[in-house]
Amino acid sequence: MENIGISFINDKDIYTTFGASLIGASFENLICRPDRKEGAENNMVSHPGVQVFNDNPQPEAMEVELTFLIEGNSLNDYLQKYDALQDEIDNNNGDGNFSLRIAPIKTTFFLRRKSYLPLDTVAANTGKLIVTVRELNPKDRIKL
Repeated sequence: MENIGISFINDKDIYTTFGASLIGASFENLICRPDRKEGAENNMVSHPGVQVFNDNPQPEAMEVELTFLIEGNSLNDYLQKYDALQDEIDNNNGDGNFSLRIAPIKTTFFLRRKSYLPLDTVAANTGKLIVTVRELNPKDRIKL
């Protein structure tokens, strides 16, 4: 299968473990550079305009939407995989953080789940899970 070895959550292949694949703009959302933090400003009356201090620009935390397509062999298998994927995202070390390694771009992201969007069932044994996550520190990414 072409989906094996592409994406890993907490070092578990999401296709072989959860029957899931990242779809849509998920990859583009991850590789897009985060916004920069605003520089400190000084709007003193004794100076014209505004002074901006931006000596060491740093990235903002980044919010990303990931879309998973989950496929099961039966309705029961699909529902088990759907729950198992959410459990893996939610319960790693009990702190809500998880790692997402994307092999083609040779990068591991450290993410925190923010929210789930409602289940969008495509067929009886297939559906989408849309997860909004935050990358708290984009400089923590590991390039492999």
